[in-house]
Amino acid sequence: MARHHVIPGAVILGICFFLSLLVSISTPYVRVFDIVRTTFGAAGGVGSSNDRIVAVRWGIWGPCAQLAQSGDWNCVATGYAYGLDVGGQVVDKSWTRGLVIHPIATATIFIAWLLR
Repeated sequence: MARHHVIPGAVILGICFFLSLLVSISTPYVRVFDIVRTTFGAAGGVGSSNDRIVAVRWGIWGPCAQLAQSGDWNCVATGYAYGLDVGGQVVDKSWTRGLVIHPIATATIFIAWLLR
């Protein structure tokens, strides 16, 4: 069997593993690697007058909300299948449950890389 295809395959699997690992880390641990970004425009955001939310970043392991007053990000590491109420709109656990497939795919790519 020709072995000249092994090295490009290993390199491609290594690159795929690295990129998949970055996605699997995700929000709230690294806010830049979010899955979905939601902004609430110039109307001042949603929520009560004391802690209005102007943006939400949804990740695999939890959401991050940007507060209007301070501009700070409030991140919550809720773990697998989380729900969130933003301005009276509820995002239930059923919407975020499928995001766990990203870490599973990362593990599968790593196993494929080891078995190359």
